[in-house]
Amino acid sequence: MVFVTDTHSLIWYLTGDERIGKNAKRVFADLEVGKGKLIISIVVLLETLVLVEKGKIKASWEEFNEKVAQFPTAVFYPIGFDIIQNIKEVNQSLDLHDRILVTTAKIHKAGIITKDKEIKRAKKVKTVW
Repeated sequence: MVFVTDTHSLIWYLTGDERIGKNAKRVFADLEVGKGKLIISIVVLLETLVLVEKGKIKASWEEFNEKVAQFPTAVFYPIGFDIIQNIKEVNQSLDLHDRILVTTAKIHKAGIITKDKEIKRAKKVKTVW
């Protein structure tokens, strides 16, 4: 089981936010004990950093990193040439951030942990919420 996480999903799980979906919470819990692989795109880290800087997350950047480190199989995935070469196959109506996540999931044959309706509607990859 391999999953890419969307920004809100990861933040809501790590902060115990009740908005996290039941299935998403279960998948994260499994990933936290090493059952599967969690892929965290650099774009998710960048968005999180901005949210921390704006005070929209009640945790410091260091606290966030400590919580992410709890996932023994987490992989931080860059926006490299493989993403650029394959992003054109993803619906252009999606935001760039979402296109990057969908492309990352397709490259890794992974699902995406997300509540995002646009990603779900695109039906390019399996989503869990």
